[in-house]
Amino acid sequence: MFLSLNVLLLVLVAAAYFLHVENQAGQAVLSIRGETRPEARLLLPELLSDAHAYEITIDAYRETWKAPEPDDDLANSTLLTFFRLDGLALAAEAQRTFPPSGKPVGAPFSERAADLAYRLRYPLAEVDGVVYTVVTVTVPLFPPLVRLGAAFSVLLFFEFLLLLGGIPAGARSARRVLRPIDEMARITRNINASRLDTRLNLKGSQNELKDLAGTINEMLERIDTAYRSQIRFVSDASHELRTPIAVIQGYANLLDRWGKNDPQTLQESIAALKSESESMKELVEKLLFLARGDNNTLTLHLEPLPLDRLVREIARETAMIDPNHTFRIAREDAVAVTADAQLLKQAVRILIDNSIKYTPPGGEITIGCTGGTGNEVRLSVQDSGAGIPAGDVPYIFDRFYRADSSRTRKTGGTGLGLSIAKWIVERHNGRIEVLSREGYGTRMSVVLPRLETPGRPTRGNAVSPDTAGAPATGGTQVREHPVPRDLLH
Repeated sequence: MFLSLNVLLLVLVAAAYFLHVENQAGQAVLSIRGETRPEARLLLPELLSDAHAYEITIDAYRETWKAPEPDDDLANSTLLTFFRLDGLALAAEAQRTFPPSGKPVGAPFSERAADLAYRLRYPLAEVDGVVYTVVTVTVPLFPPLVRLGAAFSVLLFFEFLLLLGGIPAGARSARRVLRPIDEMARITRNINASRLDTRLNLKGSQNELKDLAGTINEMLERIDTAYRSQIRFVSDASHELRTPIAVIQGYANLLDRWGKNDPQTLQESIAALKSESESMKELVEKLLFLARGDNNTLTLHLEPLPLDRLVREIARETAMIDPNHTFRIAREDAVAVTADAQLLKQAVRILIDNSIKYTPPGGEITIGCTGGTGNEVRLSVQDSGAGIPAGDVPYIFDRFYRADSSRTRKTGGTGLGLSIAKWIVERHNGRIEVLSREGYGTRMSVVLPRLETPGRPTRGNAVSPDTAGAPATGGTQVREHPVPRDLLH
C-alpha cells in the first residue's frame, strides 16, 4: 500500500511542478507580449520567480510561427490548456518539447540524464501574422528530479521507521484479537462426553466472535441434549429389559426346584416364560424400529392411500380381535394421502391399542377420517376411557414415558408405542394432535397432507365426532411439535 501511495504522490508532485513552470512562464510572457523594444527583454527574468532555474533566450528574428498541431507527437503537441485564476486561457499556443541530450548514445545514463530538460517556446510580437520575437524557456529537469529523489528517499526512510515502530503495536493488536479465539480453542479442546455442559463465555470480544461463540454454544446444547437423551434411552431400555429377565430367571429357578414333579408349577412357569419372552421380543422390536428410524435406515414405500378404506380395514380387524369394546366408524370422507400403507396402518393401530388399554370393557372407540381444512386430512381415534391427566399430556410421546405406572403394570406396554406412532406420522410430514380430559376420554388425530383425488364422493357418517365420547369443550390440549392447537369439533 505504501508503494502505491508513494507512486501516486510522485505523479502528483511531477504534475504540480510542470503546472508551476507553465504558469510562471505563461504569465511572464503574457505580461510583455506585444513589446518590440529591446529593453522589454530584460523584464522577462524579473517576472520569473525562479528565473535562476531556467535558461531563457529571446530571439529577435523574422519567421513564420507554426502553431502546434493536434496530431503532433507527444514532444511537440499542446496536450493541456492551463488557466489562470480568473479563468483566462494561459499559454495554450506554446510549443513544448523535450530536447534531446547532447551526449552520445553510449554515454552513461547519469550523464545523459543531466541534459534532460523541458522547453517552452512562445511568440512575443507579431505583425500581420509574422512573428518577430520568440522567447524560449528551457527548464532543466535533472536538478528537480534529484531533489525529488532525495525527498522520496527521506519519505521511504520515515515510512520504514513507522513500519518498524508499528510492528509491536500490530503484534499487540493481533494478540488481543486472537486471544478470544485461543480461549475458544482451549475450552473446546477440554470438552468431552462428561463435560458437555461447558459453554463459551466471551466478554468484551468482537460481535463476530460472540456470534461464533453463541453458535458453538447452541451446537453444544443440541449435542448435550442428544447425548443425555441417548443415555436416558439406554437406561430406560435396560430397566425395561431387566423386569422380564428377572421374571424369566425366577420361573427358571422355580422349574429347576419343583417343576419336574409338579405339573401345575410346570404349566404356570411355561406360560409365564412364554409371556415374558413375548414381551421382550416386542420391546426389542420396538427398540430396533426406533434405532433404525434414528439412523434413517428405514425406507418408506410411498403410494396413494385412500384413508376411508384404511379406516374400514382397521375397524374390521380390531373388532374381530377385541370383542370387549364397541368400535364405530364416525365418518368416512373419501380422502387420500401419499403414505407407506403398512407404516401408517401401524401408527393408527398403536393409537387404537392405546385406547383399548385405557378404556374399560364395554367402552366405545370411534374411528373416522375427514377432509379437515385446507390441504390437510384428519384421521381420528376417540375413546370414552379414563382420559390423560393434564400434566402428563405434553410427555406422552416421550420414549418409555408412562402416565400411570400402576395402571401400566395392569395393561402392559413398553412406553414406546406412541413414540413410534409419532415418528411414523412425522416421516409422512404430518403431526398428531391430542385432546383429552380425565373422566371423559381422549381423542388423538393424525393430520396429514391431502392427496387430491377428483371424482370421489363423500360417504355418509354413522356417528358425529362431536357426540362420540369426549365433550366438545373443556378438554386439555397438547402441542406436540409441530402439533398446532385444536379443539374438539
